[in-house]
Amino acid sequence: MIWQQSPSLIPMVGLSIISALLGFFIRQWFRRPEATAGMVFILGSAEWTLMSALQLGSADLSTKLLLNEMKYVGMVMLPTAWLVFTFYYTGREKWVTPYTVALLGSMPVITLVLTFTNEYHGLIWIATFLDTDPFLIVRHAYGVWFQINAFYSCILVFSGSFLLIWMLVRRHSIFRWQSSALLVGALTPSLWTILYFFGITLVPYFEPAPLAFPLINPAVMFILLYVKMIDIVPVARELIID
Repeated sequence: MIWQQSPSLIPMVGLSIISALLGFFIRQWFRRPEATAGMVFILGSAEWTLMSALQLGSADLSTKLLLNEMKYVGMVMLPTAWLVFTFYYTGREKWVTPYTVALLGSMPVITLVLTFTNEYHGLIWIATFLDTDPFLIVRHAYGVWFQINAFYSCILVFSGSFLLIWMLVRRHSIFRWQSSALLVGALTPSLWTILYFFGITLVPYFEPAPLAFPLINPAVMFILLYVKMIDIVPVARELIID
């Protein structure tokens, strides 16, 4: 494997390690269902960030293409885990059933299968390009299923965000603080990603979402641990003050 220098390589690897430690900490110490959803969300972001970092650091095409496929494992996990987590967080745990989870998880599974078999159908990306300025980067012309999955992911993220907004207008100030932090943490990387795929970016050759999610993970989990949301009860079950 041949490596190249990339300014974001070390920060992204470091952030992915921190996120992975947070995820395993939650899994080890908290046994509630919402903790599992939070753990999947954080570990998904850690995997996405790590694979993206290694892809940037790799200087040979075959390794880059393999890592590009591997990063989809974490990437497709995030929207579903986020929505399930917001179901618990906003007191809608009755919505979390085996049928619901299977239905929401079907799209990530299909997307992963299509990603690892893309050479036979071109539904995820139809062409691959190499950009060597300022360093070796793999670019894609995306296929129809990639766009469908991106639209689906946005629906899940914005649906969970809507539930948080609904909580914002109905809860006491402490709940507004928690919900606002989660809302900003989810929407910021999502909006950055949408702009990135439309060719709007402040930093050329840089996909922001793999770096943005780990940046907000420690803050979000600190808030959740601070109010003991995971190991006691979701905040939606606390006293509601009109």
